[in-house]
Amino acid sequence: MLKDIKSVYLRCDDHAEVLTFNRYEFEDGDVDFEINIEDSYCGGDYMGIKGRLKRAWKAFFAKPVYYTGIYIENPERVKSFLEECKNLISND
Repeated sequence: MLKDIKSVYLRCDDHAEVLTFNRYEFEDGDVDFEINIEDSYCGGDYMGIKGRLKRAWKAFFAKPVYYTGIYIENPERVKSFLEECKNLISND
């Protein structure tokens, strides 16, 4: 059974994607980690909600979904994010 979730986030400079690092702690003492890229972009080729649903449908059926990356201009933001990730790992 899940006991606790801790997360750190790094939003890209164009506010389209978020990199998340999650720590899941279970009542039996197990700890799991997860890294995600959350894409909130709703413009471009996605054509509103219809395009986003089509893209999700393709992803569900194992068609590749490509990300161009998460652009962060300020290296201090990246360093801070990585330090927070390190703190979650060392929280064992």
